Amino acid sequence: MALVEIRAKLVDEARSWQLDGTELVDDSIKSSITTLDQLKSSDEGKKALEALKDFRNKGLAHTLAKPMDAPRIEQLWLLRDAATQIASDAYLAIEGVPWEPKEFREERVRQGKAFWPPAIRAVIAAESTA
Repeated sequence: MALVEIRAKLVDEARSWQLDGTELVDDSIKSSITTLDQLKSSDEGKKALEALKDFRNKGLAHTLAKPMDAPRIEQLWLLRDAATQIASDAYLAIEGVPWEPKEFREERVRQGKAFWPPAIRAVIAAESTA
């Protein structure tokens, strides 16, 4: 399905919302595409995408049998930020309600803090009795 068809389908779906969301959907789609275009056209974005692609194709694809340079953490954060913005815009376009990445991250952090300390303590306790 072409991008034009996808946009038309989402805009048509937005007409059924209680509030007319057609402009909101179109703006969200445009914002998502703009974010991706900016990432792909910036020097930093190109380098980050290339580093991740090389790591995937040359490193992970061969089970890391030989050492290679992994993407820098700043490159991964740049890609994460762009993906988050694209996902947020796409969610708004599809669902008609905003998705707040900050709230999502905060919940994942809370879950991680609730899970990992007890899990690590349990592993340490199990190893000390073995």
